[in-house]
Amino acid sequence: MPIVQYRRELRSAVRGLWSSALSFDQFFDSFDASIQRNFPNAWDEGARQFGRLPGERSAQERIALQRLVNREIGFITGFGEAIEQADKASGGKLTPLYTRLEKWVNRWNEPYNAGKLAGDQNRKAKWILHADESCRSCLKVAGKVKLMSVWNAAGYRPQNPDNLQ
Repeated sequence: MPIVQYRRELRSAVRGLWSSALSFDQFFDSFDASIQRNFPNAWDEGARQFGRLPGERSAQERIALQRLVNREIGFITGFGEAIEQADKASGGKLTPLYTRLEKWVNRWNEPYNAGKLAGDQNRKAKWILHADESCRSCLKVAGKVKLMSVWNAAGYRPQNPDNLQ
């Protein structure tokens, strides 16, 4: 599964910076390259479920995907600085960094879900809450059934940080 590869790449970069095997710039470049590669793959994986091929992204979809990529890249520096503050040389543990990394890995689901939404705009979909956590926006629409195009036009997408209120 592609998310497993994404996790493996990010973990390797975290371990590399934590252990000083990678410089900060190498860490950044590794994270950046992984996001640039895996977010489009996630989108394609979601869209493929509805017969959409990677080359079939509309201009609007390409822009939306690039925004997801750019937003994610914007957080790399802060994470890298946190890793440096808790690196091996200063006695920091790797496990808490891997725990934090899982939030990064979970972000793979946003382009995946966006690809699914783009893949089949005419299918009805019921908004189902995640068992552990849900934002106020999701609570408001829980259980409602709408066309995928309606959900998309309204800006409702699973794990969309723009909907967090």
